[in-house]
Amino acid sequence: MPAVFDRNTIYDYVYYPDTQTWKGWQELVNKDELENFPKGTLVQNIVVTTIDTIRYSFIQEYCIQHKIPTIFCGPTGTGKSVYIQEVLLNRLPKDLFDTIEIGFSAQT
Repeated sequence: MPAVFDRNTIYDYVYYPDTQTWKGWQELVNKDELENFPKGTLVQNIVVTTIDTIRYSFIQEYCIQHKIPTIFCGPTGTGKSVYIQEVLLNRLPKDLFDTIEIGFSAQT
């Protein structure tokens, strides 16, 4: 591990033990695909890529692939469902994973 990061803190990086390297979260994103929404995309379907969306998606995908149970919790309207759906529907191999959605609310 580097003695001191060039900038920010350890939470701004992800560690790859195989290569013993650290990468900034934003290095995991294809910059050409950022905010490239198709014409006519509904506002409620737009997810602006931030360092948090990158982190949450990475962690969720990692946990699913390694069979680690997870739960996303937080205030209403913060994007939890959207982050989860993005990984389940767009990042996981369709031949290995099936998706079943069950919604829970405060009333459940």
